[in-house]
Amino acid sequence: MARFHIDQNTPRDLATLLRQHGHDVVTARDVGMATAFDAEHLLSAAKTGRTLITRDKDYIELHVAWRQWAGAWGVTPLPEHAGILIIDSHWPVPTAAREIAQLLQSGRSLTSYLYRYVPGHQWVQPYP
Repeated sequence: MARFHIDQNTPRDLATLLRQHGHDVVTARDVGMATAFDAEHLLSAAKTGRTLITRDKDYIELHVAWRQWAGAWGVTPLPEHAGILIIDSHWPVPTAAREIAQLLQSGRSLTSYLYRYVPGHQWVQPYP
């Protein structure tokens, strides 16, 4: 079972489907963050140990900042987050759930990684 935080740019129906598959899922609305900034979503997900699911590519920049700034400020060990998954913006909800399940089954670590689904390449890590 995985723990997920779904931001406001992602269909809430995905939360319902992931819950049906046994995952612990909160949505932006569930936690009173329907109008929160992306950085607030990432921080909340990190604090609660949840992998963030979004359609928003702006999280790539937030992930890079998360990794680089801590190192630049001499923060060791680097703070972890539970992962960021950027799903394809055109996916129907069942497709998103299936692809997320396949990523989880692959055994890849999500902790402190960002994965983006790229058609033709599947899940890629654009930045470590």
